[in-house]
Order: sequence, then structure tokens, then C-alpha cells
Amino acid sequence: TTIWNTFYRTGLHNNILPNCGMQIFGATTVAGFAAYYSSPRWDRNWFDSSTISQRYYLGRCFLENKRLPFSSSALGAKLDIVGWVRNHISSPSQGAAIVNELIDYLFPELVDADRKSYFLNQALFGTLSQSSWEFAWNNYLTNGELDVVKPRLEQLFKAIIYAQEDQLK
Repeated sequence: TTIWNTFYRTGLHNNILPNCGMQIFGATTVAGFAAYYSSPRWDRNWFDSSTISQRYYLGRCFLENKRLPFSSSALGAKLDIVGWVRNHISSPSQGAAIVNELIDYLFPELVDADRKSYFLNQALFGTLSQSSWEFAWNNYLTNGELDVVKPRLEQLFKAIIYAQEDQLK
């Protein structure tokens, strides 16, 4: 009951999601949410400078175990991105599998090859090669070593949740 009241109801449902412009079952009129094609703002009826900062902060809350703002307690939640990738990605030693499957999970529409290449080579690999990533992943599996795998996966996750494809669709 405490987790429900402080984290979900008070923190997430009543404060964070409305400030992100994503209130569950909270359409602004009885007609529902403004249509994708409604002028003058077209598909940006729910997206503006006040909601984007809260959306970014929500992602950071889950990655960095930050306290949910507007909540009466220090209760937060942390996404174990490494554990999630290990348990939900078909072949986590292959960077392309991670990128493709995360994009499929998190984006509402298909992403072109250039964007996938950016997420793979810039966000996930950085200065690593595929073989270096594979070595780092296997080192994590064998020795529990997180010094390469965790920061690279966090960087990829941030790049995806901060991407225009995630925010404007």
C-alpha cells in the first residue's frame, strides 16, 4: 500500500505523468485528446518545452534511482538496464541486436538505417568495436564486470529516450 500510494499514485500517476503531458485516462476534453491532424499545432498538441524536461527527468529517475519529483517521500525506482538487456534481448553480445530490439520496444514507428547506425556506433559502442563490445559483454557474464557494459547501455538508453523519434511521435 505504501509503495502504491507514494510511488505510483502520488509520484508517478498524479504528478510525473501529467507534467510530462501523458496523464493516463486524462484527456483534456470529453472528445478525447487533440487529433494528430488538428491545426495549428498538428502532432505537437501534447508536446512542448514544459513537458519535455519532465519526460527526460522521468527517464533519468529510472536510470539513476532519483527521487520522483513532487512525491512526499524519497521513494524511487531503478531500472537494472544490464539485467534487463541480459534477460530480454535475444543476443546481447551483438550490439545490433540490442539496438534493434530496444528500438522496437521503445519507438512507435520504424527507424531508418542511419539512425540505427547512430544508436549502435555512437551511443552504444562509442569508441568500442563490435569485438570489443562482445569481449566486454562476455567479461560481464563471466566475472560480473560492469565497468564497460553498464555505462554504454545507459548511454544507449538515454540516447533512445531523448531522441526525437521517441518524443515527437
